[in-house]
Amino acid sequence: MNQDVVLKMSLSRRPELKASASGKTSIVYGPFDGGEYITYDSSQNSPRGFGVRVGKTGKSYIVQRAINGKVTKWVVGKVGDLTIDEARDKAREGIQISIKHGVTPTKVERERAANELTLGDCFDDYKSYLVKRNPPAKENSLLSMAKGRSKFKDWDDRKVTSLSSKMIVDRFDALVPAGRTAAEAACRWANAAVNRAIKVEAEQAKSQRRDPTLEYNPFITLKTQEMYRTRAQLAQDYKRKGIRNPMDPMDNLGKWVQAVWNKKAANPTGADFLLLTLLWGMRKTEASQVKWRHRIDAAEAAHSSWVDLDKRKVYLFDPKNRSDHELPIAPCALELLRRRDEEGPGRVSKWVFPARSSRSATGHYSDCNSLLKYVREEAGIDVLRPHDLRRTFGRIAEDLGFPYSTIQRLLNHVRMADSTVSYSEQSWPRLAERMERLEEAILGTYPVALAALRPVASAEPSTNRANLAP
Repeated sequence: MNQDVVLKMSLSRRPELKASASGKTSIVYGPFDGGEYITYDSSQNSPRGFGVRVGKTGKSYIVQRAINGKVTKWVVGKVGDLTIDEARDKAREGIQISIKHGVTPTKVERERAANELTLGDCFDDYKSYLVKRNPPAKENSLLSMAKGRSKFKDWDDRKVTSLSSKMIVDRFDALVPAGRTAAEAACRWANAAVNRAIKVEAEQAKSQRRDPTLEYNPFITLKTQEMYRTRAQLAQDYKRKGIRNPMDPMDNLGKWVQAVWNKKAANPTGADFLLLTLLWGMRKTEASQVKWRHRIDAAEAAHSSWVDLDKRKVYLFDPKNRSDHELPIAPCALELLRRRDEEGPGRVSKWVFPARSSRSATGHYSDCNSLLKYVREEAGIDVLRPHDLRRTFGRIAEDLGFPYSTIQRLLNHVRMADSTVSYSEQSWPRLAERMERLEEAILGTYPVALAALRPVASAEPSTNRANLAP
């Protein structure tokens, strides 16, 4: 067999040896319609069992022979990628590997590949998994992982199997002084990436009927040695650093609502945004992307967050926990929204909170930090971050004595798979009543705002806002 013979082989033409009357043999190509076939190379310089397989998807060099009493077969390479001489040399190397290990060289290579995975390989594969999974990871999660990976940049080319527990602990200790939260996050990302590699290797090994070559995750030592903070320790650290600061309805909440209300004339969009973010208990990025349902079509509504004034409902599409969320709109929030729709600066925009500049990349309001700073200073509050509005909402729900399942539902902490917390259509009125109680408790800390937004028909409060007991 030579290169010319290999190139002429096809599904419709199969080479055959034909003897002439004088006894001389030559290669002829007869018609063939029997599907794929293998032609073995009988050349003296060819290893035994080497040949060419012709199939529907192309031609490949293969080896099929008994190794240690067991018939094995593997692909050496594609005909288009190797000459026949190169394929013979590669086949000889593969046969030696097969004799040494008792399995095909392909299997040896697969096992070696898993055993030689670097930490960088694990991060690359994990990122690809997060992007391609359904649903894909949020951009913030990918950014967080990238920051975590940067803490191990010098280990990108280091094999996972070469990482010892001591190395992991030493690296963790070195990262902590710059920020314990960042150090824990980085190591958790690395742990998740390696776990993913171990899982993939286990599945591949099972399908190939071999033992996995990557089974141990060295980052597990941080959990084993209890180096991560517990929930109680996290809570203490947050309190000490002032990271979580829900407002107190009996102290500074009323001052904050008043300060926001005073900003409505100068910055109606920003003030309304802060008020509704609090009244809905939403994350800043969730509230900012809400659109008017009556100003978008059904196709856009299917993948957008919106408020429906007629149905008195706010809907969040694909929030942080990937579970779509909807809440009833209580009377005061509804009145505020109707005024925005009829008279507000965004009355021609699809966004409930449109951006001030027409050159905005997103089109919607996105940065409340400056306004929040002025409001905080006016209210005499030392520390207050946007997410503290959501924490305030949750705190007041607890003060009102709402069941834990209700608070989970209001904050969208309920997972779709959680069958213990189920809200039917019949429960919507109950949820609406509790949203109204929350609204009364929040705005009641500054009666001027409550009176200005409460519809005339609801002149008398349905609950005693001075008393947060259920």
